[in-house]
Amino acid sequence: MEAFNRLIGMNWDVTEPHWTPTHSPFRSGYGLVLVHADKELVGFSIYQYFDMNGDLCLYRSGTELAPPYHGLGLYSDVTDLIFAEAFRQRPHQSRLLYCWRTRNAIVALANARRCAEVVPDLQADPPKENGGRAGLLALAVLAAKRLYPDRVLELPALVMRDVYGHIKHRKPSYRGVAVHVGKRIATLAPNSSDALFSLGIVRRPTLS
Repeated sequence: MEAFNRLIGMNWDVTEPHWTPTHSPFRSGYGLVLVHADKELVGFSIYQYFDMNGDLCLYRSGTELAPPYHGLGLYSDVTDLIFAEAFRQRPHQSRLLYCWRTRNAIVALANARRCAEVVPDLQADPPKENGGRAGLLALAVLAAKRLYPDRVLELPALVMRDVYGHIKHRKPSYRGVAVHVGKRIATLAPNSSDALFSLGIVRRPTLS
């Protein structure tokens, strides 16, 4: 966990360790992907998985890459691995529920693009009303309650307030559509300790 916290410190301003013996990913219900370069750990992704209303739900608990490895497509590669393993474990399941919590526009876009449907839809202009997708919104509420039972999820924007108390997000440089999405996140969650919770539906890939 010391290595995980070291990588987090490369991308966040940290006042105390994030992963600790009492808050550890090395337990049931968690999955882990490690990224090595020349035998050195340069990235990791921790995710949770659980059943919800008959679907497998995946939650990205945290993904970090050392700065020299940003922008190389590794986040997408790791996501591919996580999805492939999930569908391998559930050979008869046609979809999975995928959720994350962030204020990083690049992460929000990368994850939303994997989904056939997603709430909130930060790319729509004007934004789509989440209330028009009540079923998906209800699933997001259920997942958030399962993951963070003591946190309030504000509707319909799916904002969680003051979730980054011990770490402060360093805003990266945005380009293209990420600029628009970054502004939407800043409008909905202006405080740097706030985050948006998102949930989408990922379909099983079809063999060509």
